[in-house]
Amino acid sequence: MTTILKIRAELGRRLRAALSSEFAVAVSPDHPLLFRSVDLLIGGPSGLTAVMMRSAAEKRRPSAFTARLTLNRAALPNYTRFIYAIGDSKSDLDYERSQTGHFDFIIELNRRSTMKELVLVAEERQSRSPTRSKPNSEIITRFSDTYRLSRFLLQRGRRVSRTRYSSKDPQVDDWGIEFAVFDDAPTISAIAELALVRTERWFILQGTAAVPSNEFAGAAVVPSVPTYRNDPGKAVRAAAFAGWVFVPMQSTLLREEVSDLIMKYTGPI
Repeated sequence: MTTILKIRAELGRRLRAALSSEFAVAVSPDHPLLFRSVDLLIGGPSGLTAVMMRSAAEKRRPSAFTARLTLNRAALPNYTRFIYAIGDSKSDLDYERSQTGHFDFIIELNRRSTMKELVLVAEERQSRSPTRSKPNSEIITRFSDTYRLSRFLLQRGRRVSRTRYSSKDPQVDDWGIEFAVFDDAPTISAIAELALVRTERWFILQGTAAVPSNEFAGAAVVPSVPTYRNDPGKAVRAAAFAGWVFVPMQSTLLREEVSDLIMKYTGPI
């Protein structure tokens, strides 16, 4: 069975061979604000083109793929064209019908014309000039506020004999702020999963655009923050972009104080 990793690698290889040297093709590109980016990103004089495919896990849980699409729509420049590359499985076709309007193009992978169609889309000049397209200021402002708050809260931790937080499952407090408490140090995968769960409350997918909602951020209470080896601060940034601030398990702040700060700094722009 061909895995999505092999499909990505093969598409990347064939696209590099088919496109001129003016284009760059990145397979599973790293984005500083995302736990998981698009599957392929093509850049060139015509702008950016993103290709997305559903993994086996995303086929079992379509909402996870929709959340990944939403976060990538919010993070990438708004002139980026998104392609949904589908196989011939019933689940892919069913998802295609349910998501009409969220992708700029839909291309079937098992057709002889697949590579030709991908190249045509990547080379097509966009009606909106990339140099004149402005980023969504609301998304940038809300991320900056949430990220700064998360950094502030992380600095308010101290080593004490007992914690002020106790919960086995995520809970919503009296002010409507969601708290997800990790008794053990979470992995990157656990925080990435938390980000996907909250995406539909933090962003609204309207057609081909992701727009900020009117929700407040949630609080992830952790003994420690997981880190990427080559980018130690990425987990804090990516969590903030998806609507979560980190709170140390041994925080000097009470739960009500954390809620007050979240409502003050992460509300509607």
